[in-house]
Amino acid sequence: MNVDSPNQCRIAAWTLVANWVARHRLAAIYFIVVLTWLPLLASLDGYEQGDIRIYKRDADSLIQGRMPYRDTLVEYPPYAIPIFLLPRVFGNGNYLDGFMMLAVLCDILIRGGLYWAGVRHAKPLRSLLPLIYYCAAVPFLRFFCLQRFDLWPALICVVALMLFCAGKPGCSGLAIARSMPVVTSTLHA
Repeated sequence: MNVDSPNQCRIAAWTLVANWVARHRLAAIYFIVVLTWLPLLASLDGYEQGDIRIYKRDADSLIQGRMPYRDTLVEYPPYAIPIFLLPRVFGNGNYLDGFMMLAVLCDILIRGGLYWAGVRHAKPLRSLLPLIYYCAAVPFLRFFCLQRFDLWPALICVVALMLFCAGKPGCSGLAIARSMPVVTSTLHA
């Protein structure tokens, strides 16, 4: 009777998973992304919560011709205002739907950037870790993920890290320097 130790079984299972991921990386990514997006699907049919009202108010006041910081109080830096206006590009319909559609796009870009960075700089199984860590956190954010400004600074940081890893530290530093007011505004909001 051949009895393997628990450690040998664990190593064998880990090797099996690693080999499968190495051969079917895109299937693993698809599974991870779909699995972590399931809790967010209920948020797509939600109602305005939290800061989305502030973003909408700031965009509406700018469209009505009021100057930010002079005619109206704006809690965010000037770099954030174009992001608040972006949902109005799709019309004056539902601001929440436009903002959440842009948040989904931003989230997809973050996931793509994390996948690209992992694949470019790591072995097959470790290449998925940046994406897995991000995807593991997203379901816990629930509606905050799609109705907050926080994804935009996260995207800027991912782009800066990608530039740094690509051997362009100057461009990376410039991205961080130009986006620092956007990033720090989320810390104070």
